[in-house]
Formats: sequence, C-alpha cells, structure tokens
Amino acid sequence: MQGAPRTSGYYLAQQFGFNGVDVGYTGLQPRPDSRRRQVVHAAFSSFQNGTTTKHKNYHSGADGSLGVSCALDIFGDYSHFYNISVKNTGGTTWRGTLIDTVTRKSDVIGE
Repeated sequence: MQGAPRTSGYYLAQQFGFNGVDVGYTGLQPRPDSRRRQVVHAAFSSFQNGTTTKHKNYHSGADGSLGVSCALDIFGDYSHFYNISVKNTGGTTWRGTLIDTVTRKSDVIGE
C-alpha cells in the first residue's frame, strides 16, 4: 500500500472462486489516518447465494449483491506488504486472514 493515498475510495482487490462456484473478493482499502496512525482496511466477501456467517466483522450483502462481506480496520504501516489468506476451515466454512509480512501479525477478517 506504499504510496497509496490515505483516503477512502480505492480498493486493491483480488477475485477468487470457491471450488468452481461463484465468486469471492478480498482486498485492501486505504483509509484516512486516525490518531496520526495509518489505517489499513481489509475486506473479504462472498457473492454466493445462501452465504451466511455469524462472525463479528460481517454484514449482509456484498456490494449490493447476494452474499456477505467481512471487514476489519487495523493500525498498520503502508510501507509493509500484506497478504490475505483464504482457507477452508472445514466443510463450507472459509476464513479470510490479513497477514503483515514484516511483523508476521495476523488478524482474522471474517469467517
């Protein structure tokens, strides 16, 4: 995210499929600084009809479509590289995790 403006309105996204069905997105969005610290917004969305979750970071719908989205704001460092891991934790449950590749700190975006 180095060089990204610290404002809303940008989405550095990656699209993926769930074993050949419909689509999901994950990505990072810059945000305005808060308390003089850099804010990293991470998103994890499924556009599959019937997707449900009870995770604390979710809201219904994905960009006005079917599915769910989970999002997380953390204080981060725009000079660091971030990975977002999407892993199946069993059955039809998938977990999106934000990983700072410098500090190795990880935060669950949603499940």
